[in-house]
Order: sequence, then structure tokens, then C-alpha cells
Amino acid sequence: MQPTLRQGIGISALLWWLAGLPFGGFALGWIALVPLLWSLENVSPRARFFAGWKCGILAFALVNWWIVLAVTRGADVIGLPAFAGTLLGVLGIAIIAAVHGIGFAFVTLVWKTSSTRCLKTPFLLPIFAAATWTFFDWIRCEGTLAHSWGAPAFSQTSDLALLQVASVVGQHGLSFLCVWISASGALWLSRAHDFRFQNKSLWIAPSVVLCLLHAWGAAQLKRDFGGEKLRVLLVQTAAQSGVSKMQSAFAQAYEQTFRAEKNFDLAVWPETTFRVVRRGAAKIEYSIGRDIDSLELRQIAELCRTKNVSILAGVDATNDDGRGNVTRSNEAMLIAPDGSVTSRGKSHLVPFGEVAPFTSVLPWLSNLAPTPAMTAGTPTPLRLHLKNRDVALGALICFESCFREPSRTLSTRSNALFVLTNDEWFGGSEAPAQHLAMSQMRAVENRRWVAQSANGGYTFAIDSHGRVLAQTRFGKSQVLSVEMRMASP
Repeated sequence: MQPTLRQGIGISALLWWLAGLPFGGFALGWIALVPLLWSLENVSPRARFFAGWKCGILAFALVNWWIVLAVTRGADVIGLPAFAGTLLGVLGIAIIAAVHGIGFAFVTLVWKTSSTRCLKTPFLLPIFAAATWTFFDWIRCEGTLAHSWGAPAFSQTSDLALLQVASVVGQHGLSFLCVWISASGALWLSRAHDFRFQNKSLWIAPSVVLCLLHAWGAAQLKRDFGGEKLRVLLVQTAAQSGVSKMQSAFAQAYEQTFRAEKNFDLAVWPETTFRVVRRGAAKIEYSIGRDIDSLELRQIAELCRTKNVSILAGVDATNDDGRGNVTRSNEAMLIAPDGSVTSRGKSHLVPFGEVAPFTSVLPWLSNLAPTPAMTAGTPTPLRLHLKNRDVALGALICFESCFREPSRTLSTRSNALFVLTNDEWFGGSEAPAQHLAMSQMRAVENRRWVAQSANGGYTFAIDSHGRVLAQTRFGKSQVLSVEMRMASP
């Protein structure tokens, strides 16, 4: 029975949200848009547009509800009470849902099943609808306000065979596939009474394509991409957000690394585990005790020296040029046994969480972000020097792992990718598990191992096929000892 317009909107939004939850419902990603598109028979263009927009608003509100948790917990960083943070979180969800819902609106706007062209060549309409969605999905993942949560491709990370397709077509290509299957199914259901071959092809073609892609993906899963091994200790901390968070996270990370019994080449600590103050001109390489100094950094250097390992850690750095200009940067810092330090700053900053966008036009927006605002860095690999070889580490900081860039830029010059994150903000929601799924996508897209060290979330190691080979319990202070395979840049 064909759903009503209201039913189509509600059911599709619910399926869209459920498809992205971490319970393996990847097939829901193939049918999420079916109820909405099926309900659009004999509906005017204006009504189709607003039906799609309403569905998009509801779907993205469900997918991003955890933003309220994150903004509420981070409200004190910008000097706001918790209730004000809650209101800001609700406003943020409303804006994201309204803006990103436009993609749904244009898909439904082009959905004209009664056109002469559609009657003659019905298979073109699902392709056109999928291309329309992919275009808007690509736009929303680019620019200052980019936000990738809710992409149908991420629902496919539990279908490892199909996920391998991302190594060729990427995240957006996999999203195109999901929307094309949904659109084909919706059009076939609206014409199920018509047994002409061109209508039968609407379910035959997706079925054949899915079978072929799964067969190809299964063959890819048997491939060994090789690479030398790197022994890595992934440290997970469980520090609560607040003023003392860094001190607590540092103490946990230091103790767990110091007590680690297995031999390892590299220890990885979460985002913003400790703080440094840097004075003078900004540089990429530093010397402990001369250009930058802190008791914590000296302790880390001594730990590296005594255990003969390097440590990759997240750092909140304050940069003072001595002329009254003070900036901050969220960095990944690599400390070697000889005390040498290299770092890279986060390039894709969180809007309002780390920097206020559009302040040149609307200066008052700076009040909604921490002061001083973060400055963006560049996606540069960090060089790990071992006894018999060098390894290029691509360090992604939190939000950066959600996007194809800078992962792609780093992977072309790196042997493996490492994500340093603080997911404590999202506790009590599905956001940390969704963040994990994004790392699976990055692993397959770039055919690189991906390891994550988290505070308050999940710490894990993923191979180049997107398989999660090791994972901690959520939000617990613990370590993972893994052997990662280093691909050739």
C-alpha cells in the first residue's frame, strides 16, 4: 500500500537515522528513501520540494541530536552556563538540519515519475536522483561549515564486502549507490502493476549490481596489501571535561605508557592530552627546553629516552610571539627518544568549537567560540625515525577524520593514519561509534591502516580493508598493543 506523504516523510527519516546506528543495519541504507519517494506520486513540484525538506530536517535532527550533549558540556569553555549551552545546541541542530535538508528537497524536486522521458527510460530517473543527492552531499562536506554526519555511505561500514567499493569511488560514490538503490526500488513499487521489462529492470539492475559488487569486495578482502610492521601502544584515557581534564588525561596516559610491559616503537596518546606554551616565531621543529618548555613535556622526553620509544600526543599549544599576539593551535606532536619534537596543527577546525567562522562579516560571532581562537595548520606527515627505517605518520586530529580531506592528502605521503581525539563530549550517544565508522571509511578509501587513541571514546586499530582488529571498551582508561602494517606512500 502506497504511504501517504506524511508517512513517507516520517518513515524515511526514521530509516535514515536507524541505518547509521552501530547495530549492523546496513541494508536500511539501501531502502531509507523508498517510503518518501514512493509517496510522491501525483504531487506538485512545490509539495515535493517541501516534503523532501521536511524529511531532511527530521532525518538530520535525529542523526545529530548528540550536538546538544557536546555543546552543553563545552559551554563553560566559552563562559556560558549549561542551560545556555543546551539552547545553543538545539539551535545548532536546527541550523544543520535545515541547511542539510536542502539535499533531500532537491532530490524530491527532480522526482517526476509521470514525465514522458521517465515513462520511456525509467532507469534514468533513479540515476538522476542519486546524482542530485551526491552533489549536495559533496557540498555539505566542503567549506568552513562542513559536516559529514548522516552520509548513507557510513551505514555500509558493517558490510565489509560492499565497503571495499569505497577504495575506488570513495565515500560519495558509495552514498550514490545507496540512494540509487532506494530510488530504483521506489519507482519499481510505484509501477509494480506494470510488467514491462523496463520496469522489471528497476529491481533487476540493483540486485545484479549488488551481487557483483559484493563478489568483487569479497575478493578484495582476501588481498594482502603487505607492508612492514610497526609495534604501537594505543592509550585510552577517561578524563572528564573541565579545567583539570588535561592534567588528569596526562597522568593516565603517562602511567599507562610507563607500565606497559610489551615492547613497542610508538605510543599514541589522545587529543589535547597536555598543554604547552610556545614563545617566539612559529616553527615546525622544536627543542625541548629552548623553544618550548613545560614540566609535562620534560617528563615525556625522559619517558621516551628511558623506554627508547617515540610518543605521538595531542597538544593544546599557546603561541606567544612576544609582541602581544597570542594564538592557540590544536596539534599532534611527535616526541622522539633524543628529545627532538615535530608537530602539525589541525587544519580542519570545528566551527564555533575551535574557531568562529565569518567574523570578518559578523564580528559578534567570536563570542560563541573559545578565546583566543584556534589557528589552522597544514596536513603534513610526521617522520618517525627507527633504527633501520623511517616511517611517515599521518596524524588526524578528531574532526579531521570525518572528511576525505585531509586524510587523502596525508595518506599519499604517509605509511599509516593515526587519529587523536577527545570523544568524551559525546558520551551517552552513538556519536563515538559513528566516529569509528568514519575511520573505517578512511582506511578503505586510502588503503591505509588507521589507529585511534581517544579520551572518553573508543580506541581501536583498523586494517586497510576496514576491519576493526582491536577495540577498547567505551570510556575506560586502558591500552591496546597492536602490530600495524605500514603501506608504501
